[in-house]
Amino acid sequence: MRQVGTQAQAPGDLPRREQFLGWLKELEELLQFPTVQGHVEAATRLATAIARSSDDGRIANLAMRVLSEVNALRNTVLPLKPDRANLNKVLWHLRLAVEQRFSRIPR
Repeated sequence: MRQVGTQAQAPGDLPRREQFLGWLKELEELLQFPTVQGHVEAATRLATAIARSSDDGRIANLAMRVLSEVNALRNTVLPLKPDRANLNKVLWHLRLAVEQRFSRIPR
């Protein structure tokens, strides 16, 4: 085990943390412009990978909620700009859950 700041992390956690944060960053970037062809499909693949790769049920649940919010935005029939508040909130909670998962002291 190695010491990172004041938190102890198992050696295998650091690469997983970086992988999850990389996926999350790419997911957030793709969802900034969901109308660009291919962005939603790529975001769907990333959110599914996050959900399947996580050993934390909260992270998996939040990743699936991101997909639900994206689908809700896509199904808007009005020509108005859809409200992204719920999507942004779920993305924020997902980022927080990933950060918390990999900052825990292993027992």
